[in-house]
Amino acid sequence: RKNKSGSDSVPLLGDIPWLGQLFRHDGKEDERRELVVFITPRLVRQNNLCIIKKALFLH
Repeated sequence: RKNKSGSDSVPLLGDIPWLGQLFRHDGKEDERRELVVFITPRLVRQNNLCIIKKALFLH
């Protein structure tokens, strides 16, 4: 999760007390991400195990 905040303003005009708020923008941004991992189990027969080991070794 990320939180960002910042402000943009017009040079000089944004620094004027009270009036500067009209020339300023304050922003806040929240970002949220999720990681999803799918696992698929497979049954392997003993006689196919050698073929699978060879295929995994080649990759």
